Amino acid sequence: MTSSFSRLLSVALFALLTLSGTVSAGEAPRAAAPAISLKNLDGKPVTLAQHKGKVVLISFWATWCGPCQQELPKIQAIASKYADKGLVVLTVSVDDASTVAQVRATARKHRLSVPVLLDPDNSVIASFNPRADVPFTVIIDKNGNIAEKHGGYAAGDEANYEKIVIGLLAEAAK
Repeated sequence: MTSSFSRLLSVALFALLTLSGTVSAGEAPRAAAPAISLKNLDGKPVTLAQHKGKVVLISFWATWCGPCQQELPKIQAIASKYADKGLVVLTVSVDDASTVAQVRATARKHRLSVPVLLDPDNSVIASFNPRADVPFTVIIDKNGNIAEKHGGYAAGDEANYEKIVIGLLAEAAK
């Protein structure tokens, strides 16, 4: 294949993919979020599939995690601000059997009105983050694809989450 033909073919392929919506300039395709199912504090199952067509922010945390305790009120504020615009926030405690009894009290302390789910064996967080460290935040678009993953928490991270959420809420579902 000649160099100019190869270059032309590459440009044509990129244009085709860009027009089809598979790849946009400067943005890699988003990976599909894993299917998850966890129980809430009342023992009822909650799945990610229940929220298809919505932007979903998942915040993984633990009762023993200091940065998580700082982040939870910020996550609740984002949930309150954008719930009526199509945002679903799920908080997921990764506390194991030794600390899970403290989850409900921690949720009350932070006045969480969002669902609190339990991942005591860390299987769900590991599907997003193999190291399973917390805090860990995942933002999923309306099509069920991962738009953002963020480990740790520093003051101001919530402004970035909010910016991403606003952008995703403006996107049309495909």
